[in-house]
Amino acid sequence: MPAIAGGIVALLALPFILAGCFLPYVNWTDTSNGATSSIFNAGYSGGFWFAVEPIAVILCALPAAIVLIAVKHRVARAVAAGVLLAFGLQTITMFAGYSLGELSFGRIGPGGPVGTAGGAILFTGGALGLGSLFART
Repeated sequence: MPAIAGGIVALLALPFILAGCFLPYVNWTDTSNGATSSIFNAGYSGGFWFAVEPIAVILCALPAAIVLIAVKHRVARAVAAGVLLAFGLQTITMFAGYSLGELSFGRIGPGGPVGTAGGAILFTGGALGLGSLFART
């Protein structure tokens, strides 16, 4: 049962991570250049490469969560839980970096905290999946 719960929790994290990418992570006081500051719209041509990381997290976490829900094999669940733990921790630090980099300037936007919450939820799903390996069946 904890494995299924871990998979469901991990699936619930994905919309948070996606929303964190669409929402701005910084609030600019001067918007005369029209540039936005979200991960999916950085405002300059090379900025789309920043979107590769959270897209890879979503594309890897989705099947890992499904494995936790559908597969009973312990090794498969262990690998899936490890993937979710690693990507959860990575996502927390990525969005925290976006947030804390702007904190000293007082321009923090909603994208960073929302994405950080998504990473924490993903990490929790992985922790539940890991806990299922130690539960009696």
